[in-house]
Amino acid sequence: MKDYYDILGVSENADDDAIKKAYRDLARKNHPDLNPNDARAEDRFKDISEAYAVLSDREKRKQYDKAKAYGGFAGAGGQGPGYASDFSFRFEDLFGAGGPEGLFEQVFGAQRGPRGRRGANVEAAVSIPFPIAIMGGPYDVRLSFPPNRPGETAADKTLTVSVPAGVESGAKLRLKGQGYPGQGAPNGDLILNIEVLRDERFRRDGDNVLLRLPISVIEAFQGATISVPTVDGEVDLKIPPQARSGQKLRLRGRGVRKTVGTAGDQLVELLIQLPAESSPEFGDLISRIPQYNPRKV
Repeated sequence: MKDYYDILGVSENADDDAIKKAYRDLARKNHPDLNPNDARAEDRFKDISEAYAVLSDREKRKQYDKAKAYGGFAGAGGQGPGYASDFSFRFEDLFGAGGPEGLFEQVFGAQRGPRGRRGANVEAAVSIPFPIAIMGGPYDVRLSFPPNRPGETAADKTLTVSVPAGVESGAKLRLKGQGYPGQGAPNGDLILNIEVLRDERFRRDGDNVLLRLPISVIEAFQGATISVPTVDGEVDLKIPPQARSGQKLRLRGRGVRKTVGTAGDQLVELLIQLPAESSPEFGDLISRIPQYNPRKV
């Protein structure tokens, strides 16, 4: 005789709410449609349904408890150890029309429909450009699906993926229903393993984007307004007079875009570059430097 209390993981004194909650949790976890390739899950689901069919009905639960107290039974109408001759009990009487399979519809308020086989999931590696990873947005990816069954051949597929802003390498994106087709059941999912491509100009630091910007000595000494690249196009940046090499200037809101809260910033690190002595820029630089007379000691 099956121990229905043990199957649902409740005590023999559990009330109706506790029994129903235990059934909901276990039925969702072990439902065959969610475990298409797990025969053990289907067996567990049947046991869970049987247990709930009995324990959720007061009269049936009363009969079950009485039979359990007498030591169980060998089968429908049978007499197990300790069976009392004055106790009439038939196992099939515990279940109504439709048997335990119909309980899922009664409890969850939906019909399962015909049993099918859900399509298998597909995993694929996808490389995302740095600016798309920072800003987010649609991006077209071309994938090659390996054969799912003998005879089949690999299939190429182009999808437009909605990349979340700020995605990083190692993240996984799940696209529902974009995997292998199901057989009378939903398609599998497509799971994308994200790799963010390196950028020659930018690198990421949390929600901020870093850029190293070469400037001339004159621009650093006098100050200037110059155009600098960002992940979202070029913008003007004002360099203050007497800027130092290694100094960082901030472009607010030009970093990682966020769906909630403020965006990150872009930090521009200034790199002062000296011109070659043979270049016209060097001569121009010398002409701008006042004559220096060392003080005599």
